[in-house]
Amino acid sequence: AITDGDAQPFIYSGGAEYRLVSSFSLKAAASKLYSLPDLNDLYWGRTVFAVGNPNLLPESGWSAEAGITEQHQFWKMQVAHELTIYQNLLNQAIVWLPNENNLWTPINVEGTKTSGLEFTGNLLLNAGKSTISLQYDYAYTDARIQDSTKSKEELVQKPYIPKHKAGINIKYQYSSYSVALFTQYVSERYYDNVSRPLKPYLLLDLYVNYSFKIKNTDLLTYFKCKNVLDTDYEIMNDYAQPGRSYYIGTNIKF
Repeated sequence: AITDGDAQPFIYSGGAEYRLVSSFSLKAAASKLYSLPDLNDLYWGRTVFAVGNPNLLPESGWSAEAGITEQHQFWKMQVAHELTIYQNLLNQAIVWLPNENNLWTPINVEGTKTSGLEFTGNLLLNAGKSTISLQYDYAYTDARIQDSTKSKEELVQKPYIPKHKAGINIKYQYSSYSVALFTQYVSERYYDNVSRPLKPYLLLDLYVNYSFKIKNTDLLTYFKCKNVLDTDYEIMNDYAQPGRSYYIGTNIKF
């Protein structure tokens, strides 16, 4: 590719998967990374909160991952799990940070190094008219802004990237009725370059559905309670999220 008259580096990637036995597989992948600043990074119009940076340089690096998957079925249950570890390194990485005027702006830092793991699991049980499904996941992310003048202990986590994130979703369905609970935990996140954290939070959502048919029309009546625990939390600093809320409605499909 050619951008502004300059040839861009060749990007490549590759991966492989090997089945150990019928239910277990190993996988691995690696790729070269290269990314130009996007239009928002370069030309974000100045506001009271943020401003773009037209002097940004491209970021480049590499990424690699490896993992194992397993799937099997016994009795009336289907089970699947996947574990992946990964690492990527970006040079001249573009990171949005507050400047001396407390305006968020993108800059090229020395680099970023991100390593972590992701684990997911799924269980599905079919018993007559009843179905129970369970999904769970966990992610650990160590994403640090590199600085050769600091020790590893002094390097800070990238803004708004939690080190720990986990979820459990369970659903029970009987004939046309279903009840589901969705939970999510997010650990503390830093939101600037001086390591001020947002507090961790736990969310719980409840869904109750009933589906039925009138002639050739499919209908789904639902009740939802979002943020059942009425958790006080923020995804972005100083932007409060809704407390407990209720929804009732019907979806009609012709």
